Amino acid sequence: MKTLQESIIGRKGTSTRFTKNMLKPGYIVKYRNNQFGEFNMYFGLEDIEKYQDTKTLEISHIIGNLRRYNDMGVFISKEKHKIYPEWSPLLYYSEDLCSKSGDSDFDIVEIYPIKIKPKLLDLESLEKLIKDVNPIKINQ
Repeated sequence: MKTLQESIIGRKGTSTRFTKNMLKPGYIVKYRNNQFGEFNMYFGLEDIEKYQDTKTLEISHIIGNLRRYNDMGVFISKEKHKIYPEWSPLLYYSEDLCSKSGDSDFDIVEIYPIKIKPKLLDLESLEKLIKDVNPIKINQ
């Protein structure tokens, strides 16, 4: 006899594994170790290029690195009183969004599928955006 879940999805209790190619611009990610900035927003290369004319040189540096390494995206947040944003390129992560450095503190453990255009936001603003959003849990 099939369970309700088997009937709905058509096979026995399989769940979809979230991979980095499923990320969409505007999604917010949470890292395993909260002392490293907790949350960042995902930007595709085209999205971060829109900020190139801002007064921060760091944005040009980020774009240059993404182009140089043919990377398609970056995780970014900014601190309220800092000029430069915190960022981490997508190429630093494996398909299942574990840090390639071997430091599991930087593994992504939750993804918040927010449907907004990416914006350079501080941690407080990111936390407000995810307040009522159920995360996709990975790498637990």
